[in-house]
Amino acid sequence: MKQHKRYQTSIILLLVCFAFIYKGIRDAQTPMIVIGVFLAIYATIRIVLLLTLSNVAQQEIVEDSDMTSAYLRTNYERYIEMYILYKKGECEVLYEENDGLLLLSHADDMYYASAKNKQAAMDILQLIPQDYHGLCVCDDIFIECIDSYITYGTKFNSYNLVYEKQEKAVLTNTTIRIQPLTEKDIEIVKQTYSNPIYDQPGYIASCIKNGMLGAYVDDKLAGYIGLHNSGAIGLLEVFEDYRQQGIAKTLVASMINHCLETKQIAYTQVQQKNETSLQLQEKLGFTKADKPCVWIFKKEMETLHE
Repeated sequence: MKQHKRYQTSIILLLVCFAFIYKGIRDAQTPMIVIGVFLAIYATIRIVLLLTLSNVAQQEIVEDSDMTSAYLRTNYERYIEMYILYKKGECEVLYEENDGLLLLSHADDMYYASAKNKQAAMDILQLIPQDYHGLCVCDDIFIECIDSYITYGTKFNSYNLVYEKQEKAVLTNTTIRIQPLTEKDIEIVKQTYSNPIYDQPGYIASCIKNGMLGAYVDDKLAGYIGLHNSGAIGLLEVFEDYRQQGIAKTLVASMINHCLETKQIAYTQVQQKNETSLQLQEKLGFTKADKPCVWIFKKEMETLHE
């Protein structure tokens, strides 16, 4: 619909240009003719760009014609992590029907589930082993029956947010220097980033290897951000002495741009209760999913850090 309206605007602009040119020729007004020509060139370029983008979008639809991709595209923001894991080939499909999906990411031993009805939800939950590490359910239908199938120690709601713009995020604070972290930063990240979900041996080292960014103020590390194994933007930490200075915003914007430069989908996850972070992400241009996903972990965790 938005694309259709953009076409309409461009065509109307083109018609206005022709009117300018006609009136300029009729009244012998050279400036009016020049303005009309320039506007016509602009409108033509705009239409060509829209056609190009439309072809790209159509190609994406064709590439997503298999059942799993098509299913996950029905709610792109809410299913974004499942979609990315599937498209990258980084998960195992354990259940694949018109009414639901179950994926297993071996990289972090996480199950991801979606269901359209209660029967599909129950069928999927029966496939989760009792010694599972974590499970993310993306539809409300699981909530009413999950306690009958899964025992857990930790459960929380978290929104997926996707950066769907083509243009890069604007870096407003130019006094902050952003540069990649290296292996020598592994220990300081381990000491300052506390999240029991990601306490697997070697996890931080792998994230730094994949590309974590550090924020430096006066040549001192003030905070950092990275990409989880799933591809989600996270591992965000700003040291206490540097908070309320716009560093978190700069770090997130920098990671958005890194994802765009490396042809990755920029997305993140924020707990439903973290209103401050949700507002920050939306201000930066992220689109929030219509509903949160429910994250469930076998063991009890006292402290959760995004």
